[in-house]
Amino acid sequence: MAELRGLAAEHDLPAHRWVCEHLDAMTAAVRNDPAAVDRHTAEGLDLGHRYGMLWALGVNATTRAMLASIAGRFTEAEDRYAQADELFQRVGAHHATGPRTLGLWTIRFAQGRAAEIAHSVREVYEAVGAPVAVAHALVLARRGRLARRARRGSLRDR
Repeated sequence: MAELRGLAAEHDLPAHRWVCEHLDAMTAAVRNDPAAVDRHTAEGLDLGHRYGMLWALGVNATTRAMLASIAGRFTEAEDRYAQADELFQRVGAHHATGPRTLGLWTIRFAQGRAAEIAHSVREVYEAVGAPVAVAHALVLARRGRLARRARRGSLRDR
């Protein structure tokens, strides 16, 4: 990382500098250090704004949304996920709505409102399968339906 950081500074490579900040933020997240995640995200946002890097701004908006969510600031988190969605759509990301969808699911789980997302989780599960199987199982479990579906040999909630 130090070598990449040095090259990015020496040759004025803002995208590479952003990658360094993003990797440092992810490392801080693994270490359960939200303050460091926030600090590196702020640096990434500064680079994104200064150099017009919409993709980077979207990623950082998603990170800020996650930080707001874990702090229990759910309205702010939802606003930031919407901002990220808009930025990802502006750059034509094929998965633009993914972070917002997953973020909203996480917020609804934290709020104890799993029933509100059951239909959405089921639709995504049926479309993509395994990557959202855990979310689907959590919704069913929260709604008291997992055991019943497991006994019938199906996790489909119909």
